[in-house]
Amino acid sequence: PGGGRLGESAGGDVGSEGRWELQLKGAGPTPFSRAADGRKVLRSSIRELLASEAMHALRLPTTRAAALVSSDARVSRDAGNNGQLREERCAVLARVARSFLRFGSFELCLNETDGREGPSAGMTEEVLAPLFEYALQRHYPHLCSLPSRTQRVAAFVAEVAR
Repeated sequence: PGGGRLGESAGGDVGSEGRWELQLKGAGPTPFSRAADGRKVLRSSIRELLASEAMHALRLPTTRAAALVSSDARVSRDAGNNGQLREERCAVLARVARSFLRFGSFELCLNETDGREGPSAGMTEEVLAPLFEYALQRHYPHLCSLPSRTQRVAAFVAEVAR
């Protein structure tokens, strides 16, 4: 199995402390990895670390790299996007952020009628509803007391769109 696709779910949440969350990228498959192996290579991990620190220096909200560890393990990757696989050293990037919840998280349940299909299409109640409630509890707890889900969704969209 290859990697390198955007959204391959190579990151796994480790936990949170107060308002900070910790995630390991490249530590192996996650429940959302699909066919990818969940491993990251040192080359792309260094690039992510440098990009996140540059964004932070520009005062743009971003994840922060807490640690980068390389391994003797190797995986095959198409580094040049030319069909030529080469062995590359694996790495694990520990990163922290206020949240790893992204717009793409809510696209998991898109149906094909929405123009593209998410990996959890048709699982709105099993996946999307709990994700939405988690987002409210974690980031907008003042909206949790609204009596109906419809009201909570409308208020959530208004908050996010501000």
